[in-house]
Amino acid sequence: MLDLATMRIVFAILTFAMLVLFYLDTYRRTSAPYCAWWCGTVAAFNLNALLQLVASTGGQGWARHLGNGILVLGAAFIWAGSRSLAGRQVGWRHWAPAPVLAGVAALATTNDGPTSTESVIIALVGAGFGLGAVELLRVWSDSRVGSRPLAVASAACAVYFLVRAPVQAILGPEALVAVTVFGPGVGTLLSMLMLIVVTSSMASLSSEQHLQLLKAQAAQDGLTGLLTRTEFLKQAQVQLHAAAEAGTPATLVMADLDHFKSINDTLGHGAGDQVITAFADACRGSVRSTDLIGRYGGEEFMLLVRGVDAEGATRIADGINQGLAASPALAAMAVAPTASFGIVSTSDAKEPVESLVRRADVALYRAKAAGRNRAVVATW
Repeated sequence: MLDLATMRIVFAILTFAMLVLFYLDTYRRTSAPYCAWWCGTVAAFNLNALLQLVASTGGQGWARHLGNGILVLGAAFIWAGSRSLAGRQVGWRHWAPAPVLAGVAALATTNDGPTSTESVIIALVGAGFGLGAVELLRVWSDSRVGSRPLAVASAACAVYFLVRAPVQAILGPEALVAVTVFGPGVGTLLSMLMLIVVTSSMASLSSEQHLQLLKAQAAQDGLTGLLTRTEFLKQAQVQLHAAAEAGTPATLVMADLDHFKSINDTLGHGAGDQVITAFADACRGSVRSTDLIGRYGGEEFMLLVRGVDAEGATRIADGINQGLAASPALAAMAVAPTASFGIVSTSDAKEPVESLVRRADVALYRAKAAGRNRAVVATW
């Protein structure tokens, strides 16, 4: 069986390798706050192992006490990172008090050997794991299944250290059960297993989060926050089928900002972006949250409203133009911008959304030809 010094050397090498790989492969790719906290945890465990090796050379009590304080800090980082993962606020009070208490315990130590004050250190480590497990339970039932191994690993370590603390305090560190079950060698082995499980789960969780972020970015227009063209068409097809099955009409509205090129040429692209975002806000203010709004491309937009016929959609279009004219962001413009609309209504589940888009585009062209700043309903 490996002696304690050898296990600590292995532990130090393992934590260093984990820290480098996790930082380079996971944290730098996602920059997730909880990954930063986990980097701090692994670094603290690594430094503690190195300091305990220094202490084992003999007469280096300062190294043991400093290592204990850093170990407690690493456990506090687990709590902070778990709160971050659960979407809760993290402040200094979530990680600073524990190492301060560890420092007080170290100052109370009067010799270089193991003392009852180290039970305080062990209890603080267990508390860090336990509080982290509580936070992780908050996200146990959500889609981030990668948080479940983290919760189990944290809870197991919390139970071990919280039981080890009173055992060592009451029976003493030299008692048989304290050495064979709760000795530093067993604790080091358990920490190794915990680090492997948690680091692997963290990497998986970060990859999942990064993928979700990429999907959200692909579905959302960066300037307006509306649906992208591809995402709008995909969701619109689903909504059209649902409306047809419910026996209610669905109306597609294609909108195009009038004289937009002139706005860009005379006022600059910054002003053009303001008009686009103001129009997006006007659309949001004129339809229900369940209706679809997308930026079709450039200054073109698409809306799909269920349970509304062509006449109702025409009123919506008029309301959008009124909202655009009243936008505070465009108050400095001498002439309020307007938009033209092409409207097509259907209750036919078999008509694909691409067909409705073509029909709405023809109606929009007619609105432009008729003088702009109006809505035209498709006649075929």
